[in-house]
Amino acid sequence: MRHFRSHALAMKVSRIRSVLRHLTLLAATGIISLMVIPSGVWRSPVNDAQYHGFDPQLIYANPRGNGSADAAISISAGRVDVSTVPYAQPVITLITTSLPAIDISTDVLADGTEKTIPLKLGLWSPWNGNGYFVVFGPPPSRAVSVEWVTNADANVFPTGGITEERLLGSYVQGGTYNLRIITDSAHDSALYTVSGPGINVTSPLAKSAAHDLFRDASVSLTATSISGGGVSQASLLDFWLTLPHQRYWANKVDDIHASIIVVVLLLISALLMAERFVSALLGGVGLAGNWSDWTDRAGSWVKRLKNKRLATLILVSTALYLVGNALLFSLGSHPYDMANERVYSRVATQYGMANLYYLPNVVPLANVWGGVPYGAAPFPYEPVMAYLFGFVGFIGSLGSSSVVSAAHMEYVIKMIDVIFGLLDAGLIFLIVKRFNASVGWALVGAGAFLFNPAVWFSMSIWGQTHVFSLFLFLAAVWLAETNRPTLSWIALGAAVLTRPQMLVFGLLFGAVLIRKFHLQENVRAISLAVVATFLMFAPFAMKTSVSLPLDVMANNVHIQAGVGNASELRTVSQDAYSLWPLVTYIVDGSRGLERIFSPSARPLVEGISYQSAGQLLTAAALLAVATLLIFRRQTDRGEYMPVLAVGMVAFLMLTPGLVATHFVLALPLLLMSRRWLGNLPYLYIVAIWSTTSLIAMWGDMGNVSSFLDHGNLPLDPKNSAVTNFVTGLYGSDRFITTAVVANIAAAIWLTALSLRTRVRVAPPHAVPS
Repeated sequence: MRHFRSHALAMKVSRIRSVLRHLTLLAATGIISLMVIPSGVWRSPVNDAQYHGFDPQLIYANPRGNGSADAAISISAGRVDVSTVPYAQPVITLITTSLPAIDISTDVLADGTEKTIPLKLGLWSPWNGNGYFVVFGPPPSRAVSVEWVTNADANVFPTGGITEERLLGSYVQGGTYNLRIITDSAHDSALYTVSGPGINVTSPLAKSAAHDLFRDASVSLTATSISGGGVSQASLLDFWLTLPHQRYWANKVDDIHASIIVVVLLLISALLMAERFVSALLGGVGLAGNWSDWTDRAGSWVKRLKNKRLATLILVSTALYLVGNALLFSLGSHPYDMANERVYSRVATQYGMANLYYLPNVVPLANVWGGVPYGAAPFPYEPVMAYLFGFVGFIGSLGSSSVVSAAHMEYVIKMIDVIFGLLDAGLIFLIVKRFNASVGWALVGAGAFLFNPAVWFSMSIWGQTHVFSLFLFLAAVWLAETNRPTLSWIALGAAVLTRPQMLVFGLLFGAVLIRKFHLQENVRAISLAVVATFLMFAPFAMKTSVSLPLDVMANNVHIQAGVGNASELRTVSQDAYSLWPLVTYIVDGSRGLERIFSPSARPLVEGISYQSAGQLLTAAALLAVATLLIFRRQTDRGEYMPVLAVGMVAFLMLTPGLVATHFVLALPLLLMSRRWLGNLPYLYIVAIWSTTSLIAMWGDMGNVSSFLDHGNLPLDPKNSAVTNFVTGLYGSDRFITTAVVANIAAAIWLTALSLRTRVRVAPPHAVPS
C-alpha cells in the first residue's frame, strides 16, 4: 500500500511538472509574441515623460561664458538666479537634445541697467551656427523681441553670424513672464510664446529657418545675460520639460489591454520561476542542477586551494591586479564616456531606472567640449545595463549626494569594472580547464586577461564597462560546459541585453547552444530563459513597453546606419584599427587621422557607401560563421571557441564606426582558443590584438585630451611624454597601416586555423590535471 501511494504521488508530481513545462512554453510564446507586436498597435500616451524644476547635476553653468568677468549663478531645484557684473556673460545650458519634439515652459524675471541684455534664451545648434532666441532688453524700452541668428561661431554661446530681429512688445519691471517653446523637428516647426503683463504673443519660426535649425544632430536650450558696462539680474522659475510621445530609444505604450496582458504574463512567469527555484532547493535536477554536484565541486576546489603554490599564486595575482588597477584610476578617463556614465548613475538613482530611456536624451554634456553643447547623453543600452548603473549610482551615493560630479563617482565606476574583470579571469580559467587543458594553460589564459594592458586601460583609465557584459557571456559559456542549458540561455540573454555589440555573441553562441543540446532541452531551456528575462525587464515594460528590448535594438541600428546622427559623427571608424582605415588610404588617398574618421556616407564605389559595404560584409561574415557553428559537427570539447572568435573578430574588423574599446570583447575568445591555434599563432594573435587595441584607445584619449581642457591629469599629452608619443604614433600613416595589416593577418591566421583538421583528443582520464 505504501509503495502504491508513493507511486501515485510520483505520478501526480510528474503530471504537474508536465503541465508546468507546457505552461512555460506557452508563456514564453506569449511573451515573444507580445514583444514583437509593434508598439504602435497599442494606444500611446500624449506625453512620454515630464520633469519639473532644475537638477544642478544635469545642467551646464558657466559663470564667465563669453565675457571677461564672472557672474553669480545660483541653481536650486526651484529656480535659477543670475546676477552679472560689468563685462560678464554667463551661460547656462538647460537641455541638449536630438529628440524630434520637446515642450518647454518656464517663468522669467529679468531687469538690468542700460547697456545690458538681462536675458537671452532660446534654441541653437553649434553644428550649424543657427539659433532662435527670445531677448529681454535693457531699460528704458525693456523690449521683448525674437532673434534669428545664422552662421554664428560655435562657442559656449553663439557669437557673430547674421541676426534678424522682430519686436514682440515690452515687459514691465518686476513682472513675471512665461516663455513656452514647442518644437517638432520632424515637421520643421518651432513655436515661441511669451505671455505676461502687457504682452501675449506667439512667434512661429519660418519653416525654412526651422529646417536650418534642426538639420543636424541636436539643439540646445541656452540662456545668457550680457552685462556690457552695466549690471543685470535674471531668474528662471517653475521650469517644466515635457517630452511628447515619439519613437526613440523607448516607444511608450499607455494601453490598459497591454497592461493587463503584461500583468498576467508577469504573474505566470513568477509562478513558474518560483516552482523551478523550489525544485532546486528540494534537490531535484531543476534550474540550478543537483545540489550535490555543487557541493562536490566546491569540495574539489577547497582541496585544490590546499596546494600552497596555487593558493599563493592566486592571492598574489589578485593583490597585484587590484592594487595595480587602483593606481590607474586617477591618471585620467575618457571625458565623454565617463560623463555619460555619471549621468546614467544619477538618473537611475534619482529618477528611476526606466527614466534612463527619456531624461538622458536631454542632458547637455557641454562640459565635455569646453562648454560647447555638441550633444546629450542618450542611454543606448538594454535594461540589464540600467540595473548596473542603478547599482553604481546607489553605491556612489552612499559617499556623496553629488553623484554626477563627485570624483569618487568615477572611482566607483572603475572599481566595479575591476571586480568584474577579476570575475572574468576566473571564468576564463574555469572554461579553459573544462576544455581538457592543464591547470597551467588555464592559468595562462586567465592571467593573460587579468594582466592584459588593453583590458586595464579600458576599465581603469577609459572607464568602459565591457567587462560586465563579458562576465555574463563567460558565465553562459561555463554553464553550458557544465551541462546547465537553462542557466546558460538565461545568462546569454542577460548578456545580449547589455550593449548592442553583444547581439553578435547572442547570435553566434546561440548557434552553439542549439547544436550542443538536444532539441527538447533547448526548447525547455529557451522557454525558461524567456520567462526569466521577462521577469527581469518587466519593471521597464510596465513604464515603457514590452517591446523595449527590440525598440532599443532598432534605434541602435538606426543610429549605426548613419541616419540618426550628426554627419561629423558618422565615420568609418571611431578610433579603431579595423579594415576601413586601410581602405580609405588606398581608395581615397586619405592621410593620418582622416583615414580613421572619414565619413562613412562617402561612396566606396558608385552607388555603395562605406557604411553600406561594411554592413553587407559584416552580415555575410556573421551568417557564414553562424551556419558553420550550427552544421559543423563538434567532436572536440570547446572546438566551437575559435570559430566564435572568428565571428567576433570579423564583426569588429568589418563594422564601420566602432570604438577601440569594443575590441576588448574579442580577447576572452582568443585567449580560450589556444588548444586549436598552437602556441606561436596564439601568442601572435593575442599580442597583436592587445597591442593595437591599447594604442588605439590610448591614442584616442590623448587626441581628445589635446584639445579639451579637463584638468591637470597625469595622462594628458601635455603632462606625459609617453601619452604624447602614443598619440603621435596612433595618428601616423605608417603605424595605422602596420596596425591594420597586423590585425588583418591575425584575423586570417585565426580563420585558417579554426577551419583546419580537428586536433586529436586523448580520453578524459589521460588528460593531465
